[in-house]
Amino acid sequence: SSSIPSASYITQLNLANYPRFNILNFGFSSNGKMDLSVMNYLNQITPVEAFIIDCLPNMNYEEVGNNTIPLVQSIRDTHSTDVPIVLVESAIYGEEWWSANFKYNQEKKRSYLKAAYDSLIASGITNLYYVEGEQIISPQEVSISYQIDGTHPTDLGMYKMFTFWNSYLNNKPWGKKI
Repeated sequence: SSSIPSASYITQLNLANYPRFNILNFGFSSNGKMDLSVMNYLNQITPVEAFIIDCLPNMNYEEVGNNTIPLVQSIRDTHSTDVPIVLVESAIYGEEWWSANFKYNQEKKRSYLKAAYDSLIASGITNLYYVEGEQIISPQEVSISYQIDGTHPTDLGMYKMFTFWNSYLNNKPWGKKI
């Protein structure tokens, strides 16, 4: 966790990119689980330039398997196909190195998300993207330097996340400038 509010990667993104885009982070205090009832409310927000779905840390693999496809379909049914949807894996956690059970559950969540993504692409959903957790913070970087407890980012970890997302949003694969 960042030491001060201005060190969070969302705040850094807003400061670095204002007024081109405004990022709204609905983290729901670790309760973001791709719930359709919540998405039905969020779908009322307009205009929207992109949806970044980064819920894996809050979910178990069954929730990922059950909720991903309906969530993406809800977004696609409500918003233009021009609105990109980005599904994000969780980064590697330090606990994965010493807990085989924890590692198994994390890998299963990632595989369920990737399977849902592949299924959505196969069904014809367009403008859907996938970010692997290793792209944000690599396994080699999961250390005390980037994460406090193997999970929550330090200020340096927040900067690392900002650097990834700032580059991703400004060099988006969908090619339109926000």
